[in-house]
Amino acid sequence: MMHKQYDTIVLGAGIAGTTLATILAKNGHRVLMLEKESHPRFAIGESLVFRGALWLWLLGQQYDIPEITNLSHIDTLAEHVSPGCGFKLTFGFLYHREGQEQNPRESNKIIPPIVHFISDSHLYRQDVDHYMVKAAQKYGAAYRDRVTVTNIDTDDDGVTVEISTGEQFSARFLVDGTGYRSPLARRVDPAGIKTQSRAIFTHMKNVPAYDDIAPGGTPPAAKMSATWHGGTLHHVFDGGWMWMIPFDNHDQTSSNLCSVGLMLDPRRFPVDEALTPQEEFEAIVARFPTIARQLQGATPARPFVRTGRIQYSAESSLGPRHFLLHHAHSFIDPLYSRGMIRAWETVYALSSRLLAALHDDDFTPERFAYLDTMQAFQFRRTDQLVSNAYRSMPNFQMWNAWLHLWMGNELLTALYLWRRALKYMQSGDKAYLAGLDESPKPCMGAPFAPGVQVLYDRCESLLDRVDAGEISYEAAADALLAALKQADFLPHVAFDFGSGAATHADFVPQTTIAKILLWGKLRAPEAMRREVFDLPLRTVMKVEVGARWRPLRRRWNEALRLAPPRELAAAASSAES
Repeated sequence: MMHKQYDTIVLGAGIAGTTLATILAKNGHRVLMLEKESHPRFAIGESLVFRGALWLWLLGQQYDIPEITNLSHIDTLAEHVSPGCGFKLTFGFLYHREGQEQNPRESNKIIPPIVHFISDSHLYRQDVDHYMVKAAQKYGAAYRDRVTVTNIDTDDDGVTVEISTGEQFSARFLVDGTGYRSPLARRVDPAGIKTQSRAIFTHMKNVPAYDDIAPGGTPPAAKMSATWHGGTLHHVFDGGWMWMIPFDNHDQTSSNLCSVGLMLDPRRFPVDEALTPQEEFEAIVARFPTIARQLQGATPARPFVRTGRIQYSAESSLGPRHFLLHHAHSFIDPLYSRGMIRAWETVYALSSRLLAALHDDDFTPERFAYLDTMQAFQFRRTDQLVSNAYRSMPNFQMWNAWLHLWMGNELLTALYLWRRALKYMQSGDKAYLAGLDESPKPCMGAPFAPGVQVLYDRCESLLDRVDAGEISYEAAADALLAALKQADFLPHVAFDFGSGAATHADFVPQTTIAKILLWGKLRAPEAMRREVFDLPLRTVMKVEVGARWRPLRRRWNEALRLAPPRELAAAASSAES
């Protein structure tokens, strides 16, 4: 039966809105989800990074919702959610120059550590989003699709939503998860946004593994513990990049699809209106021989989508009795999956506050002020990160130096969250799952965060000097690398941060993890020893042993496709016995 009065109305049934609806419904609140389209439906935002998987695991544990936890590992995704999701063992970056074959020495392969309770994945969103709609319904949320909202009234007493049928629904609070076309967002002029990019994307069939078409091998990346095809591949060039997100890269997948998309700086690649989206995509790909060879036999599984500039933002996340989720508030670019990270940070911070407000029947703006500050900071930080990435793309040395900085921050932030997970697993105390919504956003209370921000600002100032013609890209890269080499909060024992010759990082071997943990315990700055590396060693050993001895067949088959390190081979042999 469809009621008319609810505690919360969620507009839009994307992955973040349905996750929030599931949490609210699980806690006994009456929730209505209103969706303009219907499920299953196509959606982008398909690459789940290590930090994103950790957030999903933390949310699932915090609220005792296995359906959310199931999204945090490829095994549970395949078993409970969809066999169409892909594996993600690697972040691959291949640098290209127009008219030339890709130079294997201008490449970066980053392989995160294996942790048994979470894994990066490629989310086949039409299945994953539909799964979360059904999860929310299982816990009691109501759902209406193919709905057009015609009017929204919000005031200090509540919210009323009217749809095209004339029906009206009332609630104590409304969450807007509709994205760019939010009916509540007050859009601001994008002129102040530094990043400028547009997109052309689709799903394709018959995209071969890059390892099978790579020019002349890929030393030393070929000797690492995972293949290029084992994760997300980024083709990078001056003025843009291409994502390749395979869903067909493990032995239990049901998919033959690969998500493929171009992100282009419109100042460098203005839209060619004389061409269809597919024709323009093919014309740009043809400039890069190695990319063209990888896609020469591929066929689109759906029509190409072409956008204009994709950056937008809103004046505020808050209004009377309502809140804008991350993509209703703002968006920058899919690079580094920042949108997915923002999604889970926002759901994490909003869930506890909205549950408390519903309990107290108190929705004063002050209760949600942190969220407005948080989203504004997320937006500025993401804009700085992504715009400087694009500014680094004209030169491989600068790009490589920039990746050192990005990777260092991702590694440390993942360790910071991993510590909370381990503390919880050791004690069972959910207090370790709370309190991560630090100021001005989650994880910014980490002891390394100020140092990372100094390096981000240093990188930006160096690129400003490049743009002004004061220094070369090479000089800027050298200066950033020198600053990275001096950063005492980075684990130089595991990767040669600050060395231009260091282009690949493999964190799978046990010796690498051991080096990081020993450095963290004995040699890291005191605040990091206390707040990042005070890890419960017995639990660490259990997790690490579980990761290497548990027979995760998809993981071993992919990890062992190319010559593995000795300890991986031994662990795999033990796992099969």
